[in-house]
Amino acid sequence: MKLTFFLFLFLFVFASCGNSGSSGDDEFFIEGQTEEGFEDGTYCADVTYHNPNTGTEHTYTLEVEVYNNEVTQINWSNGGWLDEDHFSAEQLDSNGSCSFTSDKGYEYTIQITGRNCDFTDESSIENDVQE
Repeated sequence: MKLTFFLFLFLFVFASCGNSGSSGDDEFFIEGQTEEGFEDGTYCADVTYHNPNTGTEHTYTLEVEVYNNEVTQINWSNGGWLDEDHFSAEQLDSNGSCSFTSDKGYEYTIQITGRNCDFTDESSIENDVQE
């Protein structure tokens, strides 16, 4: 009985340690992502904004512009944007995220979620601006 158990355990461990058969194409789950980084273009992202002066923090779903694997602009739903006039472009890591501090001291964290946004958080932004 013990021999059967150890034989089964050995086969299970051996089978689970083998090659999964992945061709490497499955490593990139975000459209537009390549081995070199992210292709130039517009992406949907979760953008977390934090104002350290007031403690205010919100996360929005917005479109961001990427150029040379760096976030160069955040497009707000109300037609406004935050670009390199207000922050230094930041390199995206292999997970599609980066962080930076704007010229006003606001902290932003970007997480790319895909190529196209199904929606953006326009009403949330408008409410925050009014506050």
